[in-house]
Amino acid sequence: MGKNLMEEQVRSSIAAYIEHLSAIEDKDNVDMRWPVQVMVANIINEALFGYRYKHEECQPLMKYVEDFNYMVDHLADSKGMMLGMGFPFLTKLPIVGWYTFGAFKSAMAKINEYIVENVER
Repeated sequence: MGKNLMEEQVRSSIAAYIEHLSAIEDKDNVDMRWPVQVMVANIINEALFGYRYKHEECQPLMKYVEDFNYMVDHLADSKGMMLGMGFPFLTKLPIVGWYTFGAFKSAMAKINEYIVENVER
């Protein structure tokens, strides 16, 4: 009584993270980016969907993270998106529309597939 569920999820995820790091044999050549991202994404995933991935089986989660990062990086650099926001009629043109909002909508649909699958699960 009085324990915070989110705190328990974070502690549990950190314990799994430390266990994963301890199991790595070549500790001199560890890319810390993915283990940290798996830990953080698992905390969010567990809060939203009620389950967590094991580090060895987290490919769907990492694919989601990679796709999301790709979309955000390209959205920030997209001059076509800025044009589409400034001149909405451009989004209706066949080829220009793809470079203003079409590519963004396609990337979002791909990202949303993960969310829909996990909500249904």
